[in-house]
Amino acid sequence: MFPGTSGDGHTLSSYMIGTQFHPEADATGMSMYLQREDKKKTVIAEHGEEKWRSMIEQLDDPDKIRWTYSHVIPNFLDNALKERLAKKLVNSGNKTSPMVPTLRAAYNKAFTPQQYEAFLKDLKSKHPGPSNSA
Repeated sequence: MFPGTSGDGHTLSSYMIGTQFHPEADATGMSMYLQREDKKKTVIAEHGEEKWRSMIEQLDDPDKIRWTYSHVIPNFLDNALKERLAKKLVNSGNKTSPMVPTLRAAYNKAFTPQQYEAFLKDLKSKHPGPSNSA
């Protein structure tokens, strides 16, 4: 786990780190999950009922998932990497910034839902993953 984050992160080598997100999660599944009594109680206890209601309502907004893919996930990864690289730079005495914010902003602005779909299609064609057939 990366410090200061809630994602599942792992160091794979000195040049590679990984994190786990669930892009397969859909609005219906998340709604069912968040409405389970145990999950509902946890969210309300930690964040309040208004936040829980807002989470349920926002699941009906298709722009939220696109925004998550184009902003939340890349920014989570940027922050995790920046924190990790900053520690390495401090330990090595180097004070160079590990990322260029203007490049990230330009990338986020230019990355369209169509590009994302093309990326997924290309990725799945090269790495189809395990077969779902029995």
